[in-house]
This record gives sequence, structure tokens and C-alpha cells, in this order.
Amino acid sequence: MTFSLIIFILIFLIAVNYFQLVTFASLIVGPKIKTNTIIDKWIINTIKYKTGLVLKNIKIFHDKRPYAMMGGIYPFPILIISEKMRKLFNKDEMEWVVLHETGHHLLWHNLEAIIIEGVTISLGVKLIHLLQLNIFSSGLLSIFFSILAVQIIRYGIEYQADKFSILRVSDPEGVITAQAKLKKYYKDSLFNSEKSLLRILFHWNISPGLRIKMAKMRYSS
Repeated sequence: MTFSLIIFILIFLIAVNYFQLVTFASLIVGPKIKTNTIIDKWIINTIKYKTGLVLKNIKIFHDKRPYAMMGGIYPFPILIISEKMRKLFNKDEMEWVVLHETGHHLLWHNLEAIIIEGVTISLGVKLIHLLQLNIFSSGLLSIFFSILAVQIIRYGIEYQADKFSILRVSDPEGVITAQAKLKKYYKDSLFNSEKSLLRILFHWNISPGLRIKMAKMRYSS
């Protein structure tokens, strides 16, 4: 039973948090990603003007992949932007990115994600005890619960952050052009295609197509 629980929890945490785990593991395993802290007045002022959130600085990950994330929990946000994204995106595209990440913070999404994963794991552990599942069955249950958690996070958290940001960007065209750039740089990823089963089941972010549809709705509002 102990091994069944371990297998369930490991598969769940890896499947649900794959991108975050890979990104932070790269800081300590293999060629390390260098980081530094900067003060980007344009980003800081944009976030303050559009949302009211005051950031003192920004953490830069010197990575060749374009991405951004908001670490920390209210009231201590940590905005992380990869060097590649900062160089690749123009101001309209970057505005969408930083407002999306700010939305995560202001809407308490990091805490929500922890609660969602915690509740899902607890339910899985109870089922394993109740049904006396073996390792194989626990693994299958973990995959099912992982998919369930990702879908809740995608539409309960990521969709809300995109809605928050797209409603506030100065030019929705930046959201649209950003999607093309992201698809280009992640073209070899198993999660890149909008029709990929892995993306549909295990990727937190909503599809570029849906983001573009949301951005175009701004033109008619």
C-alpha cells in the first residue's frame, strides 16, 4: 500500500507540474541557467498603471526558451521572465505576458493551484485506501486524477489569467502575434500542436487559437 501511494503521488506531481519542474530543475542540474535581478521601469510602470500592483524588480532567467511565470504568494510576488522572451517579444506582446502573470498573482492563482492539487491528491489517497489498489491500479488512477487537475487548472486558473490580461492590454494585436512566436519556438514540443492529445490532456495553458479568439473579441467590444 505504501508503494501504491508513492507511485500515485509521484506520477501526479510530475504529470501536473511538468513544465515548472523541468524549468527549475535546469537551475541546478546540468548546465545551470544563470539568473539576475533587474529593474525594468517600463514593465514595472505598466503593471502598476494597468493593475495597481507594485513590483520592485524582475527576475531574469538566462534561458533560450521564451517563457514567464509569477512565483511567490500574495503579498510577495516574484515575476520571472526568460531572457529569450524579453528579447523576442515587442512591447505589445510583452504587455500581454506581464499582465497575464500579474493576473495570476492578484487572483491568488498560485494558492488556488496548491489547493486544487492538494484536494485531488487527498481524494486519490482515500480511494487507494478504500479500494486497496495495487501499484498498477494506483498509477492509472494517478493519470486520471492528473488529467482532472490539469483541466480544472486550465479553465479555472489559466483561462482567467488570459481573460484578465486580454481585457487590459493596450493593443490586442500583441496577443495574436505573440502566439505565432510561441508556436515557432516550441514547434518541436510534444505539447505544441493544438490537436496534440498530450497538450489537450496535460498542458495548463489554453490553446493559442482560443487566446486569439479572445483577443479578436476585444475589437468588437
